[in-house]
Amino acid sequence: QVELGKLENDLYSLEDRRSALMARLNALLNLPENTVLPWPKVNFESIQSKEETQKIETLVEALKKNNFQLLSIDNKVERNQANVQLAKRAYFPDLTVGFTQINTGEALDSSLTDSGKDAQMLMFSVNVPLWFNRIHAEIQEAQASLKAAQNQRINKENELLSQVVFLQYKYEDALRQLNLYKNGLIPKAVQTLNATKTGYEAGKVDFLSLIDAQRMLLNFQLTYYRQAVNVQQRVAQIHTLIGLMDQTIEGEIKNVK
Repeated sequence: QVELGKLENDLYSLEDRRSALMARLNALLNLPENTVLPWPKVNFESIQSKEETQKIETLVEALKKNNFQLLSIDNKVERNQANVQLAKRAYFPDLTVGFTQINTGEALDSSLTDSGKDAQMLMFSVNVPLWFNRIHAEIQEAQASLKAAQNQRINKENELLSQVVFLQYKYEDALRQLNLYKNGLIPKAVQTLNATKTGYEAGKVDFLSLIDAQRMLLNFQLTYYRQAVNVQQRVAQIHTLIGLMDQTIEGEIKNVK
């Protein structure tokens, strides 16, 4: 009864936690607070066969091509490169060409009325730069901004690469433990429970040993599902980092909306 009471308490805590997490997810997804999100459709029993460890080189390439933070900084670098080119153009004179035509039939001066063909004027103006120190300072400022953006790009890429390597390690570790519990510890705990149950029925094992064997199996099973959740979380974190999204999750979110 004590063991069952502990399990019931854990179950109630998890059920209460689900509503709190659902409220948090609704806030993140900008959904109404009373929206009931669907329960995740994950087959934990076959997760280790579906999820394959990706090569870190593949993840790095996807990160460089799809990460939204890197893409944003790339746009900033391109903008600063354009600013440098624009600042250098200030050394060249500005040439302005204009054309004006006067309709003599509608001229304000009566002496020009009906005086012949309409007057046409072609104008040229040249703006020669003289303040070279100011232009040079503007170019240096644009180049400094470009260098800062390039360094920001390098720093952010290094930071993200370290994150994706660490997440890949955590993913592989969770997957390893998942397989360990499913193929090693849980089957052995089942064997231990069956042997203990047989010994108890034969009067050779006390009841507390039977409870301990059942508790050990339960703990192994709970840990197995925790590791299964860890695998899914690491996959989601890696996909977020490299700019990808699971199509199933995306479809479920759209259905909720």
